[in-house]
Amino acid sequence: MLDDMLISLDMANRIEVIKMILNKHNKPSLRFFDKFQKVILTHDKGFYNILKNYTNANSWQYYNLSKKENTNEAPKLRNDRSHIEKAQKFLADGEFDSCGNELRKELEAILKNYTDPDFSKDFRPLSERLESAYKKFTQNERRNFEKLFVNKDISVETLKKIETDYQTDGTLSDDDKRKLDIIKRELNRYIISQYEVQESKDALFADLKTILDRILNPSSHSSTTPLYERELEEAIVTIGKIKALLQT
Repeated sequence: MLDDMLISLDMANRIEVIKMILNKHNKPSLRFFDKFQKVILTHDKGFYNILKNYTNANSWQYYNLSKKENTNEAPKLRNDRSHIEKAQKFLADGEFDSCGNELRKELEAILKNYTDPDFSKDFRPLSERLESAYKKFTQNERRNFEKLFVNKDISVETLKKIETDYQTDGTLSDDDKRKLDIIKRELNRYIISQYEVQESKDALFADLKTILDRILNPSSHSSTTPLYERELEEAIVTIGKIKALLQT
């Protein structure tokens, strides 16, 4: 697919077309797209970056096709490495400032994709976007709780009996007891998962704030702050963790 037909659309509508082609919402009426191999070509770098954010590197491959001007040389096709891959290469080569710069770009892309999936013109500082991501993740946790427990087809009076030996309660129907069993089981799972996520989430966002101040900001500006290999290695791991957390 060439992007020619999309260039005349504004970015919001381009994104909607891409969502349809990729069937991001798994609509039954669009599943026929899933049967095709998709090749998308574009000369618009901004649109290309959006496509990368809407696709998965495990199932897509990204290439850059380029040609030197005013020569008869054939165009060259090369793999387009991610910011993380570039950061790892710079780290291996001892180019620590360049490594930090690529890590900053990777974190910006992760947070922008999470807090602003429709890619509006939002140019907030990275520190503010990090705070927005934390708030959004916390709000989503609350919504997930409501989906699991608040909207159940069960009365409040029946729900209160979850603290009792409701299996021997003759006033409850078998269906009510089954619903209470399900809610109790889901509640236990939810509490355990929240303890695990809460502990790792808070530590992860705290680490990212430190990385932002200690590594990402100095590497993107003129600074006398030295960068160390171990710090950059840990930053690569931490940014990988936040990407995995926000994609769940």
